[in-house]
Amino acid sequence: MTENQATYGIRIFGDPVLRRKADEVRNVDAKLMALADGMLAVLGRSRGLGLAAPQVGRSVSLCIINLPAMDQAQKKPLILLNPRVAGTHGRLVHQEGCLSFPELYADIARPKKIGISGLDLEGREIELEADEMLARCFLHEIDHLNGVLFIDHLSHLKRQLLRGQLRRIAGIRGDR
Repeated sequence: MTENQATYGIRIFGDPVLRRKADEVRNVDAKLMALADGMLAVLGRSRGLGLAAPQVGRSVSLCIINLPAMDQAQKKPLILLNPRVAGTHGRLVHQEGCLSFPELYADIARPKKIGISGLDLEGREIELEADEMLARCFLHEIDHLNGVLFIDHLSHLKRQLLRGQLRRIAGIRGDR
């Protein structure tokens, strides 16, 4: 099976790829475009709001945010390579989930507004400002690219309270 024909499954908590820092994208080629297409298909099937390449087993600094249901002005997914947070403002606590943690949700504090820079799929430098849910989604996916999981933002006590659920999730590891 070639990269163009590859189908991807979502990696579940416990998979080591989720804890690795993703490799920076150095050039945009057919293989990277195929990965982006495959990730878009996974995101569509899963009905998620965002996806990072490590979540499909690829250690590449690529993330996709898809918020059309929440923002009618946002008609197509945002794809960003090598994203970096350029600044933050405010704090907002909101419930978060993750495709790599089936059926687990927790209140997570994140900046309310952020600046982001990175590359688009044509290799051009872009800068964006995002607030509230869009900011949260970008921060969540950028965390994935750095090997950070949303549960890492929880206190030790809250993680201990979720220990049973986390063990169950790690037990169902594998592509889905």
